[in-house]
Amino acid sequence: MEQAKIIAEEVAAEVVEAVDRNRLYVIPKRDAKIGRLIKRLAPASSTNLVGALCARSARRARPKSAEDAVGLSRGGFQ
Repeated sequence: MEQAKIIAEEVAAEVVEAVDRNRLYVIPKRDAKIGRLIKRLAPASSTNLVGALCARSARRARPKSAEDAVGLSRGGFQ
């Protein structure tokens, strides 16, 4: 919690303000606002991008050998 760039009180204040203004969505974090804007401007492209990033992440996380998959190369099961 020490590393949070936005604290609960700030989020609560934004929610109260949004309710007062009768807004449907409250997106307090800047990166989420940017993501929502990109999704609204280019829904297909943003979905493809997220899919590509997830596939890339999965490839990097995949074990390189069967021994790695079962933890044998690290001295047994962890």
